[in-house]
Amino acid sequence: AKMAGQGTFEDGTGILSSAATMLFGQSGTLLLGLIFTLACFTTVVGLTTACGQYFSNLLPKLSYKTVVLMVTLVGFTLSNLGLAQILKVSVPFLVMTYPLLIVLVVLTFFSRYYKNVKAVYG
Repeated sequence: AKMAGQGTFEDGTGILSSAATMLFGQSGTLLLGLIFTLACFTTVVGLTTACGQYFSNLLPKLSYKTVVLMVTLVGFTLSNLGLAQILKVSVPFLVMTYPLLIVLVVLTFFSRYYKNVKAVYG
């Protein structure tokens, strides 16, 4: 309700930064930046190491370091597209995969009822 009087915003990033500035001043903006930096850093480290381990085991010809380097380069490239372009590219993929992933997670919770039969997932 307070942000409605502040104007229109292109995306959630503008709303959050304006709200932080309005509520806490310049230090709020710095705090928000620190929070986003730490949140993104921990996420990217986890995803990069997970991809490195998974794909280096899946494809033995690729070393862990090679996979991590490739994931890092792709991440740097994608991060320079900007939020609007990233959402434009990722939302169709996410909309397509979320229902399938939700069903797989629910099936995992009930796996004891069908005794982990692999055909259920196929």
